[in-house]
Amino acid sequence: MAAESFEEDASSSVAAKEDELWAVLVTLLVERDLGKDACFEIECIEQIKGVPKGKGKQGNLGYYDRLRIPIIENTAHEEDLKDTLEGAIKKYPDAYAVLVRRHGIYVWGDNVVKAKTLCESLDYIFQLAVEMRKQNLLWAKPQTTWGKFQAWFESTTTTLPSGYHTQLYP
Repeated sequence: MAAESFEEDASSSVAAKEDELWAVLVTLLVERDLGKDACFEIECIEQIKGVPKGKGKQGNLGYYDRLRIPIIENTAHEEDLKDTLEGAIKKYPDAYAVLVRRHGIYVWGDNVVKAKTLCESLDYIFQLAVEMRKQNLLWAKPQTTWGKFQAWFESTTTTLPSGYHTQLYP
């Protein structure tokens, strides 16, 4: 797959991992647990510090950031991935990788060394994610949970009449 398929900037390099076992397993776990439209998300893992923040952004993700990698469906022929691959890149412009369900992963970087380094970081993250799932550990905090709690909380609280105050702790 040519670099032009990933970026308008032809100077970008593309690397596909040779050993993609962990990437394939992650795509299957995401499909089973979150559905076909979900992307891989993980946070609060030290190794995401090896992943760039996004095109045109300085530095790498931090420990508290959420790494998101889109997942697209596989096709019978690799060249048929072009349109869905480009669509995923447009939808997730900060991603430096796209997972292909039951196939593997495409990774790119500003140069071959950065792409290879990212491949190695992601391979470790995917292996860790598979092991976490075996232990029933979450990859990331569900974002909708806080939103639902906040909406519930706001709907159940009332304003106190003037002259009253609350003291949560003595």
